[in-house]
Amino acid sequence: MPYFQFKYMTNTCTANIDDFTVATTTGPFVKKNFAFNDILNFYYQQKSTLHSIIITYNDANGKKKKTMMYANPGEPGIQQLNAYLMEKIPGKSVNGLSEKEAYRAMAISNPAKLAMVLVFVIMTAILGVVLFPGLTHYFDYGFQQVQVNDVALGKISGSRNVVIQGGLVNAGEEETVTSTNRGSTTVTHTTYVPIVGDEWKEGDPVAVVLKFNELSDADYNAALAQHSFVGVIRNVWWEGIGSDKVNYLKEHFQLNIPSKPVLIEVTNQEHNDAYAIWVFGGIEAVVLIILVIAAVKNK
Repeated sequence: MPYFQFKYMTNTCTANIDDFTVATTTGPFVKKNFAFNDILNFYYQQKSTLHSIIITYNDANGKKKKTMMYANPGEPGIQQLNAYLMEKIPGKSVNGLSEKEAYRAMAISNPAKLAMVLVFVIMTAILGVVLFPGLTHYFDYGFQQVQVNDVALGKISGSRNVVIQGGLVNAGEEETVTSTNRGSTTVTHTTYVPIVGDEWKEGDPVAVVLKFNELSDADYNAALAQHSFVGVIRNVWWEGIGSDKVNYLKEHFQLNIPSKPVLIEVTNQEHNDAYAIWVFGGIEAVVLIILVIAAVKNK
């Protein structure tokens, strides 16, 4: 019973053939079994980076299927498999055709082209998930005026871009983040301050927190005198204020604050997160260029 084995990178491919059955494996998970007489075509392709063999066949239900196996250049096993098939079923070989003609003769799609499309689709999906909050805010072109109590009670609908009316509680927490890149150190400061309605008194619930970026002492004192702030409600998916910051405000200032207060980032902009569309479009463009270059080289 002929047995063929060859490697592609870290994966091992095998083909176990007799006059009646064929059993193939591609890596540890992909396994195919079919009748030898049900083979429709086979195609052996040699490229500089890999060799491959594709066998099309009809399964037990009469549906066309294919098995694909890959090998590093110079692997004798895949060459021996091709030689065996050429000896046993030469009339089913499409080896003499060009790549385009071979796939047309087998009536299947070129897996290399499908892989490139799949890579682009997967990258788009991943980017969409990672940037979903930012993209949601970017495509939000509305703007509305809201009251603290309405936000606290979840009565806000429509746009998350808001101008919120209320006063700050003198109980802020500052978060400092230090990052180093290529020897350059950057320090960023974020301040979280509760905001309440005019009728609020000590001990009443505090359900809304404002987030300020790079707020100096002078800016903080000026903000305490304000009663109107422009920003964006951060409540898309994982957005919101961290539990450590909520616990700090609760423990250090004895505030009656829920575990998940509404977070509003003060941006002073009526339209937010333009960065998201630039990052999304930029990465998509880079991926597309790489795939086009790979396709041209492959051709």
